[in-house]
Amino acid sequence: DFLLVASADQWSFPSGHASRAAQVVLWVVCAFNYYMQADGDDPRGWYPVLFAALGWALADDKRAERLLSLTGLTPERLRNGLSDRGVQAAVLEFLANHEPDLVLAADALDTTPETLVAAARELSR
Repeated sequence: DFLLVASADQWSFPSGHASRAAQVVLWVVCAFNYYMQADGDDPRGWYPVLFAALGWALADDKRAERLLSLTGLTPERLRNGLSDRGVQAAVLEFLANHEPDLVLAADALDTTPETLVAAARELSR
């Protein structure tokens, strides 16, 4: 419970989206933990950036719909394809290709736009 409240407060979600924000944060944390275990040692360097960016993008209904629409992903493909570099790249390219979201995401995630763009490029190789 503390994780969900702290995460929702940290990201300053509008009051109507607190429960959605909590669900997204929990999903991202679970996914990140799964991939840390699946890889054995440490996750690849871009996993933390990827999952944080995905959580940020999905926390807003309109942005989440735009992500699916522009990437051609379905909710099922996104859920089931997180280990696919193409899906991973699509998420970060979505942010990299829209400067307002890129800047907002970088600020919310306490990183730089350049870091998000570099992660998108790495995943696109």
